[in-house]
Amino acid sequence: QRERRWQRTAPMVCEQGTCAWETPEQTGDKPCGRSGHTLSVVGRRAFLFGGCADEDGNPVYLNDTYALDLASGTFGWQKLEVEGKVPAPRWRHTANCISASSLMIFGGIGEKTRYADCAILDTESEVPTWQDPQ
Repeated sequence: QRERRWQRTAPMVCEQGTCAWETPEQTGDKPCGRSGHTLSVVGRRAFLFGGCADEDGNPVYLNDTYALDLASGTFGWQKLEVEGKVPAPRWRHTANCISASSLMIFGGIGEKTRYADCAILDTESEVPTWQDPQ
C-alpha cells in the first residue's frame, strides 16, 4: 500500500544559519494527519484550523481548532474548546493574522460547497471565540 505523505502530523523547524530541517518533539493533544489546513502564528502560538483527513479511504472535512505553544520550546499542542459561531468544516481555505490577538479565515471547500465567508478567531479571550466580522 502506498504511503500517504499528506497525513504527516509533525511540524518541521528550520534551524537558522544551517538551514537544517528538524522534527521537534511534540507534547499534548496532537491533531490528526490532514491536508488543506492552515497554521497561523498569532503572538507566541500557532493556530491550526480545519483541513481534510482520511477515514477508511474517504475524505473527512474538519473544523477543529488547535493551538501550538511556540514560546516554551516544548511544542505542546492543545485542542481548543472554542465558543461562538464556529466555521463550517472545510479545507483549502486561507488564514491570516489580522491583529496581535486574532486571525481571520476566508473561503475554502467543504463537502459539495465552495465557501466565500469570513470568520475571526479571538485568541486572547479566556475561551477562544469565533465571530463574524462586523
